[in-house]
Amino acid sequence: MAEDESTVYAPAEDTQLVLEGLKVRAGERAVELGTGRGDIALELARRGARVEATDVNPAAVAVASARAQAEGLPVRFFVGDLFAPCKGAFDLVVFNPPYLPTGPQDRVAGALNAAFDGGADGLAVTRRFLAALPLRLTAHLWGSVRERKVRALRATSEALVVRLMDLIRADLLRSEEGRRPAALRAGVGVPHQWLFDFEAMAGLLRAPSGASALGEARRRRIEACLGVLRADARVWSGDGDPVFATVGAAVAAWRERLPATAALVRAIAVAELEVGGRYVEAVHDGVLGRPAGTAALRTPQACAATISPPASFHALKPPSRCATRGKPMRRRVAAASADRPPEAQ
Repeated sequence: MAEDESTVYAPAEDTQLVLEGLKVRAGERAVELGTGRGDIALELARRGARVEATDVNPAAVAVASARAQAEGLPVRFFVGDLFAPCKGAFDLVVFNPPYLPTGPQDRVAGALNAAFDGGADGLAVTRRFLAALPLRLTAHLWGSVRERKVRALRATSEALVVRLMDLIRADLLRSEEGRRPAALRAGVGVPHQWLFDFEAMAGLLRAPSGASALGEARRRRIEACLGVLRADARVWSGDGDPVFATVGAAVAAWRERLPATAALVRAIAVAELEVGGRYVEAVHDGVLGRPAGTAALRTPQACAATISPPASFHALKPPSRCATRGKPMRRRVAAASADRPPEAQ
């Protein structure tokens, strides 16, 4: 450990200034660039942040990792330049860059030089950091918007699940099965079950209370919606953030998620109609009546393949042909004018 620390930047007054200015909330995702011994990264983790840290010096990463393990702090350390080892977006970026103007005669031997060497004007590393920052800020903004939309979607799904289950429970209470002592007991909270005589209640409710309010088709439809809504997290969630290196990768991910997305959209539409008592099989089955998970949405490519240009489009001459035949065109227009009767002219 001592040998490694000799090649690692030791915290100084500038490190203390950064520590005094730290503002982070528990649960936020933070990254420290150029972590050195890890003092800032460790403090972020102590405050409850989810922390990653990078350094170009492998010895620094080894020292910082050992300190985090000793404290039981779940900080992830990476060897690499600036953001290079990091993926996704962050709520907080902390960087105390090397800022000393450094010429060839000022450089320190070994990996420790990276902690001091700011280039000829002291701003070389800072400029590279600022150049990489806009992409990270954009990713953070997109991640924030996405998280807000996912929360709203999940809240909608959870509320619909509760209301659909209410429909099923209400129908169960109308059935013979729902009026048995065990079913009645299950419908009462455990702390209050001792207050009731469920055998007597079952006897009072033994008389039929009418046919089921849910037909077989409607019950299957509601149960199918519940299955999709309870699994809706699979549509948007995954390992890491939705950041793609190429357009092709983004399109592939979109195609992979399309069936589940279509099923979720359909389930929400059906559920909202069901809980409002507005689902009409004769009207809605043709549009929403597919089994859950098989809703067919046409891809943009399929839509484009069915769109053909109007017939008149093929008759239009390219501008180059019209330009090269300007004189013949004028002669044809003049001839057409001469053929018209005087009153038409």
